[in-house]
Amino acid sequence: MILHSVQDDSPASGPGGLRTGDQILEYNGTDLRNATAEEAAYELARPVDNVKILAQYDLNRYAEIQDQPGDSFYVRCLFDRASIDGSLAFHKDDILHIDNTMYKGVPGQWRAWLLDQDGQKVRCGYVPSKYKAEEELLMKRSLLDLDDGSGRRGSTSARRSFFRRRRHHRSRDGKELASFSDVSINSCSDSAGTLAEDLPPTYLRVDRINYPSLRPVILVGPLQEAVVDKLEQDFPHLFQRCVPEATRASLQTLERSLQELEIVDFRRRGSHFECITMAAIQTISQKMCHAFLDVSLSAVERLNKCHI
Repeated sequence: MILHSVQDDSPASGPGGLRTGDQILEYNGTDLRNATAEEAAYELARPVDNVKILAQYDLNRYAEIQDQPGDSFYVRCLFDRASIDGSLAFHKDDILHIDNTMYKGVPGQWRAWLLDQDGQKVRCGYVPSKYKAEEELLMKRSLLDLDDGSGRRGSTSARRSFFRRRRHHRSRDGKELASFSDVSINSCSDSAGTLAEDLPPTYLRVDRINYPSLRPVILVGPLQEAVVDKLEQDFPHLFQRCVPEATRASLQTLERSLQELEIVDFRRRGSHFECITMAAIQTISQKMCHAFLDVSLSAVERLNKCHI
């Protein structure tokens, strides 16, 4: 958030005050470094008696972004929504690029681009913000409860459910576009301690990652070996098994290598250990092949950290 101008009669003007190009880092103790335009507007609109601002002058940054959209982030949709009053329709698991969280200056509306499987923009329109979407879904749920004639819930219970809160939500659906990776929800979520217990899932913040090579594959299940053998035999130009490397390094050394992301996973084999190294995976990827990895699912997080 960078100031465009300061009115002459504002208490913030004058010597020692704010000026064009000042970036607001904190407002009354709230960190605004990564806030969306909508979040910043809500925070600044709070009624307070005193204001404390931490600012940093950055005129070059202001010149770079003054003619650009104020927001730019990606979300995965966690619910279906038809077009209402001309809004953009989307389905669960669609990816949206949000470039304006104060569409036409209206709080509660985001301008969004619907992306295809290749991450290319398909359609543009407005969608409800996270908070508005939650309101819509809670209201729909409450009305369904009120219309429920089973007697299991009364109107008092239904109204109460509208305000109940839930813990941190994470999508359980495994479907994921190859060019996007789940991250901490930041501007699309609050901390687990303040989330509503029964709050319906709306959007999940994701990062777009451009991979220069093919990504590795982890198969699980009773037919894992048979599937790997079949794919490697039928499509040797696309799939290659990543052979573990034997080592007699100490357990402490291997655990340190895990922390430093030099290896993905390891297991004991008799008197030695077998490990899958990042270097081995990258060697296969550079051949434009998918590397088959025989690792635990906990290795996925380490692969994501290395953008592999």
